[in-house]
Amino acid sequence: MVDFKPLVGSEMYTGHTTRAVLEDTLRLVMRYLPGPPILMDRNRVDTSGATTGSLRPDFLAWVNGVLLLKGEEKAAASELQHAVQELTTKVSDAWAAGLLPHTPLPSMLAYAAAGAVLQFFCIEHVGSGGVQATPISGIMDLATAPARLQALTASFNIWRLLAGYASQGPTAPIAMGQVVSSPDGLRTYCLLPGFFRKSIRQFSLHARYTSFKLLQELYGKMSEQKHRLSIIQACDVNGVAGPRLQQHDDTYVVHLAPVGQPCMGPPATESDLACAVLGVLRGLAALHSEGYVHRDVRWPNVIFLPAERRWLLIDLEHAGQEGCDCSKEPFPLPFWSERTLDDGKYTAQSDMRMVAEQLMSHLSFPLEDSGQELRQRLLGKRFSAAQALRHRWLARASGR
Repeated sequence: MVDFKPLVGSEMYTGHTTRAVLEDTLRLVMRYLPGPPILMDRNRVDTSGATTGSLRPDFLAWVNGVLLLKGEEKAAASELQHAVQELTTKVSDAWAAGLLPHTPLPSMLAYAAAGAVLQFFCIEHVGSGGVQATPISGIMDLATAPARLQALTASFNIWRLLAGYASQGPTAPIAMGQVVSSPDGLRTYCLLPGFFRKSIRQFSLHARYTSFKLLQELYGKMSEQKHRLSIIQACDVNGVAGPRLQQHDDTYVVHLAPVGQPCMGPPATESDLACAVLGVLRGLAALHSEGYVHRDVRWPNVIFLPAERRWLLIDLEHAGQEGCDCSKEPFPLPFWSERTLDDGKYTAQSDMRMVAEQLMSHLSFPLEDSGQELRQRLLGKRFSAAQALRHRWLARASGR
């Protein structure tokens, strides 16, 4: 490290320098000393749109799903203040508001790098929504050996602070700013302040299930005032409202709110299950009232909003028109059963059956009689979401 000579002239070179000084040091410490795993990532050019790139820091590091360290990098030393400014304008929340209610946000560590110079900061929220970057080191010229040693010492101290947080801080259910990909790599999800960004590459393949035109119309209908609290919403980001399809690379992009915690299975109690089913039925009632069906009702497509203690139906990208013919390829969808369709058509009642089979079955507790009765009615015919919402099993949930 003492003999290391930083390259300058591009942001790539600056990133190479900070990687050697900070990232490699943290990885070295994790390799030889006991402590928390630190997940690190760098922002990359995303052909599916500028939203992620413009809001996501150049460097991010998480401990227990909490964003505790970030960095901004510029090509020339003269751009250092520009990098500092971006520390206050890009992601500055350790986790999404509402996911850990009543838990104060921790301060965030950060660095600004420009050319061969590096400076560390503490990022804090001030006033009503303001963000402040307070220097916690001087400006280090990494072209000199003493400054490189100083930066190395700072990197060790950062590891100590991150390890200290891991021993006493909470775990975030979703990592702010982390890009998560589906197993096939075609879908990506990224939590950013106030919304989720979802993209589907090679959308022409997905369009066999649901057309872009239908999704535009559906999200438009769901944005009406009467539906806004009942189901996930496509929000306006950078002047773009609703989903968009980028023709140049066949990528579908939508920004979604509110932000909630994905459900990987049923809640632990029957009372919470009733609340979750109530939330899903409200979403289905909204869809059905406009002539749409969801077609993929299951726990991974439900989120929990901890601050509001309610559940919400999400993932409308497999939705269709009520009564659509699903008797041929590419159908059926993986989680349909032999009784999902009505004479080869997916109807509103098909959604009801999925609620019964996917959300109200295979539980760790027995349903009380009224819950079992609702499940049986959902499996039958001519029992709408609006009717189900009035069922006595949901009465206590609707009053919470």
